[in-house]
Amino acid sequence: MAPVVIQANRLGLPGPKEIISRELAADIAHHLPHIRELSIDGAVDHLAPIVQALNHPVLILEKLALSGLNARPPSMGHEQMPVFLPEALSKFAPRLRALTIWQWSFLWSSLAFTSLVHLTVICLFWEHSHGASDMEQLLLALQKMPALEKLMLKYILPPLPAGVTRHSICGPTICLPKLCSICMVDEVRKCSLALKHMTIPVVFESPVQSSLSPKY
Repeated sequence: MAPVVIQANRLGLPGPKEIISRELAADIAHHLPHIRELSIDGAVDHLAPIVQALNHPVLILEKLALSGLNARPPSMGHEQMPVFLPEALSKFAPRLRALTIWQWSFLWSSLAFTSLVHLTVICLFWEHSHGASDMEQLLLALQKMPALEKLMLKYILPPLPAGVTRHSICGPTICLPKLCSICMVDEVRKCSLALKHMTIPVVFESPVQSSLSPKY
């Protein structure tokens, strides 16, 4: 069978969305061994069964993008963002080159994609209960991605411990030898401290946008 590319935008098919997501999850599970690219955006609660379908080997998967469209901060009384658990995917997606996670909670320690070339993580509403445990876990996760060329992190850097300064050591100094583009958007102290712990090539693009206080 030829490689399969699936792009489901806003789950925009007619019919009840919960039925559509279950049917799409079944289709994805059926074609999983042949999927090369998978890109889905939609209401986060409707994406949950699709993520469950990824808990199997996807040996030729090269590009994965999951975007939650209706996430809201917990302070507004909405349910927490669903947790993206890629442990199995990390073990059985040896060819994954591009990963985009938008509005999903996850643990940095669960990202073990050694083949990644492009990584984009955006989380506009930080949830301390589910996010990365600390800066060290972020650094250790990136350290496992030696092929990384493009890195974009927006409002996903972990909270800093009390009393941290620009001279603080928050984890290992990691080497990203192939990195040619890095974009960080977050608090200024988080961005500067993360960059301090990275050894990157001299010639690269590094747009860094920071703020003096949290966005939300």
